[in-house]
Amino acid sequence: MLDDLAEADLAGAVAALPGLLDLEALVLSTSGGGSHDPVPAVREALLDGPFDELADAGPRVGAHRFSGDPEPAEPGLRLVDPL
Repeated sequence: MLDDLAEADLAGAVAALPGLLDLEALVLSTSGGGSHDPVPAVREALLDGPFDELADAGPRVGAHRFSGDPEPAEPGLRLVDPL
């Protein structure tokens, strides 16, 4: 999911994850390749938050475990603006 976000929306989406995840939830990041590989940007954003990187799963796959405190979800939370 995070790979499909514009870079402007990525930080907000990662910041919202504690309200959407249970402790130790797994977040996977994948890329189909092509000229734009979002995995490095997603990896950096997750490592800036309460996420631990798991073993390298490959060049187009990221795996992170949520290690923070779950929070209540924000009512009406919108991760991205509709097109």
